[in-house]
Amino acid sequence: MFSRSRLFLFAKLGMSALLLAGCLTSAPPATLYDFGSIVPKMDEQVFPPDFPALDVSRVGAPAWLQSTLIYYRQEQVNEQQTRFYTQSRWNMVPSELIRENIRAQIYAAGGSLGGGRAVHADELRLVLYVQEFSHYFSSATVSEGRFAFTAAISQKGEVIAQRAFYAAVPAKTPDAQGGVKALSEAVHAATAEMLLWIVQSHNQSGSR
Repeated sequence: MFSRSRLFLFAKLGMSALLLAGCLTSAPPATLYDFGSIVPKMDEQVFPPDFPALDVSRVGAPAWLQSTLIYYRQEQVNEQQTRFYTQSRWNMVPSELIRENIRAQIYAAGGSLGGGRAVHADELRLVLYVQEFSHYFSSATVSEGRFAFTAAISQKGEVIAQRAFYAAVPAKTPDAQGGVKALSEAVHAATAEMLLWIVQSHNQSGSR
């Protein structure tokens, strides 16, 4: 039988091992990012007062973007390989961040948001599919935020127009924070271009 002193020693050693394992495995919480609280102002009101409400019904994305990871690519290593920042995350999946940003920019540009319970007959439906959304390094110190997607607008079940969009904004720093800032600006820029295209496409299609 073990003496009380030995049992106490074993218990103490066990507690020390558990504490040491906890110290080795615990990691600091990840830093969370979004696109910022400020929606860039348009130079002029994009949507005319009588423009139909716009429903941002869906923003799709490939499987590798269905998480909050912040991805980057390295041209000098293998640009076809996606890596992610271990201590940084988006505060929600990119497709939801993008969708909320688009809705905010529509409102800021004088547009009306659809998709509510009361659906108007002439309401426009916008569907996006994100193809690229990553911090791209062309060298160890030079990088940019790349955002590529396709968009389609429809009305009364008929597709009016569809188009591919791409924006790349240089990152000021070669890290997660710099990548997030560049990606945020790329989303703002591409969205502004898309809103102008939506109005032009609707005008060209004629009143429906």
